[in-house]
Amino acid sequence: MQKGKRIIQLSMTLGVVLIFSAAFKLFNKKETSYKPLVSNACQEASYFLGLRVDTLVLKEYRAKKGESFKSVLQKNGLDNKSFESVRKASRQIINLNYSISGLGCTLIKNTDGELRYAVLERSPINYVILDINGEASTAYTYDKEAVYQDREVVGIVNGDLYTTFKELDIPRNLIYQIDKVYDYTFNLYKLRNGDTIRISYEEMLVDGVVKKATQLKACILTNKGNRYYAISYKIPGEKAPDFYDEHGNALKRSFLEKPLKYGRVSSKFNKNRLHPVLKVTKAHLGTDFAAPHGTPIIATADGVVQEAASSKYNGNYIKIKHNNTYTTQYLHMSRFAKGMRKGVKVKQGEVIGYVGSTGLATGPHVCYRFWKNGQQVDPFRENLRFAKAMDTTNRGAYLRHVSALNKTLLSIQPWNHHNYLKDAVASVAASR
Repeated sequence: MQKGKRIIQLSMTLGVVLIFSAAFKLFNKKETSYKPLVSNACQEASYFLGLRVDTLVLKEYRAKKGESFKSVLQKNGLDNKSFESVRKASRQIINLNYSISGLGCTLIKNTDGELRYAVLERSPINYVILDINGEASTAYTYDKEAVYQDREVVGIVNGDLYTTFKELDIPRNLIYQIDKVYDYTFNLYKLRNGDTIRISYEEMLVDGVVKKATQLKACILTNKGNRYYAISYKIPGEKAPDFYDEHGNALKRSFLEKPLKYGRVSSKFNKNRLHPVLKVTKAHLGTDFAAPHGTPIIATADGVVQEAASSKYNGNYIKIKHNNTYTTQYLHMSRFAKGMRKGVKVKQGEVIGYVGSTGLATGPHVCYRFWKNGQQVDPFRENLRFAKAMDTTNRGAYLRHVSALNKTLLSIQPWNHHNYLKDAVASVAASR
């Protein structure tokens, strides 16, 4: 009897356990047909220049010398039919056959390895995007937002200028700006260890990263105890600022030495030269600068175009009147720069034409002629290094501007002061 009761109790207990077990399984059963509404790829969505790329593959590429966007696209699998569609879509934006040497590209492919987008970085803020989609291909530009901020840096020259700039975290392209500004007053490469450089400039940031120095505002170099100022200042009524020293004298020399950035003197001013074509002794009242065909020719000073014409001996030429004293002429051009015609104002350093061999010439060069008071003279024998002084009307405001800059820049401690002292001490110790 007792044994029967135990069997009944065990059976009831086992039944309860089985019921609870079944219920637990029922409520915890997984629905095998369930699919998440959002895929894993979508959960981690990422974008590049507004393009959704979380399911795509990105490849960075920098174009080689002479390489075109077309060759980059074809190298990455774009067939001729697709290229023609892309070319038509992009012709108002970019010529795909032109060289893009040195520019960065981003090639974006789908999981099958097909090119879906191609992006060209034309500048730190401007991009060309090709949406490659058969006959529906499109092209457009994309601009990133740039932030501009002013920065002041003071440092001690330690090693060469490039090393010092790197140590001070100054964009390298600022060296070229400074070198150009001091072109007529101080040789930047005369700076030595211990000299001081004080700079105020504007820099451009994209996505929080400094891309380049956009505008030099002021620079004070100290060399052998002497200070050399270069201060950007815009006089009311002028189109653009110029650089002046601490007294208001323009740093820009009245005339550039030559009408080319790069080129060599092939024939000097000579009143008794044997003409290379005519083979007779004939005065050469100009200076010839030899350079490759198509080399840009620049105006050596501000002025107004008097003539932009062509003649049998001069070929294509431009004549510029600079003031009541000086006039210059540029001969044998292959062609004029866009917009060059009589009456046009030009600025010093502006491209006015391109080297050629039109007229009476044996090879590509520019013959540079120089008039003073109506007489042709040798510009290399003239004293043309005089600086233009700021007029008294604007000098007062400028000098107050200089005073404010001095208070700022002269009060800043050199950033690399301790590094320089440490190197100097080590150098002295090593010499003992």
